[in-house]
Amino acid sequence: MKILLAIVSLSVFLAAVVVTLYFFALTPASISSKASVNFLINRGESAASILSRLESQKLIRSSIVTRVYLKINNLEKKLVPGEFSLSGNNSTQEIIKGLMVGPKDIWVTFPEGWRREQIGARLLGINPNFNLDNFIKDTATIEGQLFPDSYLVPKDITSDQAIRMLTINFSNKAKLNPQNAQDRNLLTIASLIEREGQNTHDRSLISSVIENRLNIGMALQVDASVQYATDSYNCQKNIVGCEWWKPVLDTKFPSLFNTYINPGLPPHPICNPGLSSIESAKNPNKSDFLYYITGNDGVTRFAKNLQEHQLNIDKYLKP
Repeated sequence: MKILLAIVSLSVFLAAVVVTLYFFALTPASISSKASVNFLINRGESAASILSRLESQKLIRSSIVTRVYLKINNLEKKLVPGEFSLSGNNSTQEIIKGLMVGPKDIWVTFPEGWRREQIGARLLGINPNFNLDNFIKDTATIEGQLFPDSYLVPKDITSDQAIRMLTINFSNKAKLNPQNAQDRNLLTIASLIEREGQNTHDRSLISSVIENRLNIGMALQVDASVQYATDSYNCQKNIVGCEWWKPVLDTKFPSLFNTYINPGLPPHPICNPGLSSIESAKNPNKSDFLYYITGNDGVTRFAKNLQEHQLNIDKYLKP
C-alpha cells in the first residue's frame, strides 16, 4: 500500500513538474529586452523550421514545447508567410497569435505574361490607397520590364516602390538592356512567346517561327498581339474589372500592335515575360516552321507551310 501511495505521489509530482515546465517554456524568452526584430516566414516553410528559427533568435524558449502547443491547439498550418516584427518580450502564445494574424509585409506573386495594368490592379488589392493612375502612367514605357516573380510586399506599398522593386529584379535576372535596340526587340519577342507558348519546348519553337517569319518579311500574325490591342482600347476605363486576354474575334482591329496587319514586331512588349520566354527569344530552336496552332486539346502543333497548317486546323481546331 505504501509503495502504491509513493508511486501515485511521485506521478503527481512529476506531472506537476511537467506542467510547470510546459507553461514556463511558453513565457517570454527575454523579459529584459523590448527591442523588436524582423522575422521572415518563407512561403511553404514548415512549422518545425519556423519554430527552430524562433528559438535560435531567442524569440521563444523552446521549439519543442511550442510545437506541442501548436499541435494541442491545431495551429500548425495557420502560420502565415511574410515578414513580422517580433519581440522576445512577448509570450509564446502572443508570438504565435501574431504569426497568425498577418504580417506587415506579405508574399505576392505576379504571374508570367501579365500586363502592367494587371500588376497594378493586384497592388491596389493589397493597398487600397495604392495610386493606380500613377503606376499606369509611370510604367507606360517599361512594359516587359516588370519582372514576374514572388515578392515580399509592404501592405502600404507605393507606386514608386513597386516599380523599383519590379524593375530591379528584371535588371538582375533578365540580363537585357532595354536601351539597346537588339535587346529591346528580344524582350518584345519574349512577350509574344510568353502569351503564346505552353511550355519550354513550345516556346523555343514559337521563337523559331517568329524568327523565320521576320527573316522573310512575313507578318507574324500573333493572336496575343491583337488581344493586347483590343484590351488596350476596351479596358482603358475599367482596369480593375477588365477581363484581360479574351479570345481574338477581329484580326483586322486597327492598331500598331496588330501583327496581322502590320509587318514586323509590335512597338513594344505586350506583357511581362518570364525567364523561360526570355531565354527562348535569345536562343530560338532551329526549324523550318512558319505556322503553329494550339489545338482544342491544348497541344501546340507546328507546320512548315500553309497546307500543313490547314490540315492541323481541320484536325485539331474544328469541332
